[in-house]
Amino acid sequence: MFSIRKRWRGAEQPHMALPFLAGIMAGVLFVYFQADSWNTEHQVANTALLRRLGTMELDTGQFFWYVLRKRLAVLWMMSILATTFAGMVTTYLFVFWAGISAGVMASTLVLQFGIKGGILFMGGLLPHYLCYIPAFLMMFAWCMRVYLQLYGGEYSRYQEEESGRYRHLIPAILIIHGVVITGAFLESYVNPNFMTEILKIF
Repeated sequence: MFSIRKRWRGAEQPHMALPFLAGIMAGVLFVYFQADSWNTEHQVANTALLRRLGTMELDTGQFFWYVLRKRLAVLWMMSILATTFAGMVTTYLFVFWAGISAGVMASTLVLQFGIKGGILFMGGLLPHYLCYIPAFLMMFAWCMRVYLQLYGGEYSRYQEEESGRYRHLIPAILIIHGVVITGAFLESYVNPNFMTEILKIF
């Protein structure tokens, strides 16, 4: 607990940039060392498949509920894990895993399709990640606050009394849910139309 309190004194809250960037680097390196076999064994898509996807009709209503279940499941899992003694470790591991996923997907698409792959990757993030990224940042901070409130000892209670940051955990998680639901709506109803236009370049 001393190390936790010491690090918390050194910054307003723990940062996730390092594990996220480390995850991206790990994902890129993984794809790089698998590059020789990637074109034949590990392709995530091919031009013919992308063209078919561009002409498919999507049931946006069912897709919305599918996306919402997936996003809320991650949110609830992080919320529950934050209340455990391993909450800080699991939160950082989740950030690291998110970085790996982004690194693998981005580098794979660029390796297969070049600039078009980069455009496809960026298009797949818009506009819903304009909601998901802030929600992710808020959720990371929320998990750390919950963890330190439960396991941070006397220093955590002192911080709570001084700053009042821990008094709004329930409103904060409700706001995060609202942002995630908005992101799921954009991912289901807006992004498919956006992706249809991008897939025309393949």
